[in-house]
Amino acid sequence: MCGCFSQVRMMEQRLAEAEWTPTDAASSAAIGSEATIVVKEKERVINKLETQVEEQVRNPPKSNYSLRQLRLQDAKQVEAKAAKIKEWVTNKLRELEEQNQHLREQNQKCNEQLELLRNHLAHLSQLGVARLPASAAGRDHRASIGVSPSPILLHYRFFIALFRKVTLTTKPLDEI
Repeated sequence: MCGCFSQVRMMEQRLAEAEWTPTDAASSAAIGSEATIVVKEKERVINKLETQVEEQVRNPPKSNYSLRQLRLQDAKQVEAKAAKIKEWVTNKLRELEEQNQHLREQNQKCNEQLELLRNHLAHLSQLGVARLPASAAGRDHRASIGVSPSPILLHYRFFIALFRKVTLTTKPLDEI
């Protein structure tokens, strides 16, 4: 009961401070309802501000110092990734250059072998020019009577077949 009495006393003091008189009862009722609306609105604002303060206490905003640290960490991560990419590209380029050099060497060897085969074929054709048409014409006749072709003719046929195969399957590196 003491609590209610003290509240009544406080209200009387407030009314006295506001210079309230009983003659203004009608107007004071309107003012009182407006005052309660204003008080409720202010209480909502106060509650909202209290909530914001509590959130800030729980989750303090990051200072400029910590933002700089985060930016520096991000920059370091980006630099590290860029370095890894650069290293991978460099290694891949080196690997492709080595492969290209190997292919050039193989092409050179194939061209040398092709030239040797052409020279050998030319030499064989010079040796067998006189006998080639006769042996080529008599090939069916020799086979029918069971005679094998001459070794020079066999070499010639082998190198002709090999030459055709090589010329069909190899190209100089400049044409690739």
